[in-house]
Amino acid sequence: MDATQVLAQFARLSGLSLEQAQEWSVLCDAAAARLEGMLREDADTADARLALAAAGMAYYQYRLLRQDGSASSVKIGEVSVSNSSESGRLEDVRTLQEELLAAAAPLLDGCCAGLRQVDSWIR
Repeated sequence: MDATQVLAQFARLSGLSLEQAQEWSVLCDAAAARLEGMLREDADTADARLALAAAGMAYYQYRLLRQDGSASSVKIGEVSVSNSSESGRLEDVRTLQEELLAAAAPLLDGCCAGLRQVDSWIR
């Protein structure tokens, strides 16, 4: 997996310049390493879906780290109340991460079978 591509995709997702994104390259490297550990033996490591999935994972971690800590929410059963619009945006980022991982699922080994189920459900 090309670390430059992962970083470029992360920059696009986060809205950061490549220079700004470079400060967060450790997140991109960690996400890429995590995905590489899940690859099937016959997977094409140059597949663009892998770089996007790694960038999505890094972006989610970035957003978690960038929270200001002021979010407050309560969930009881099916009812949840939140006083922060940030929590909704973070949930959108998590959904994006899951969709990017689901797209890469055919390249991942059996430990990620649940992602393939999500991928087939989306299609």
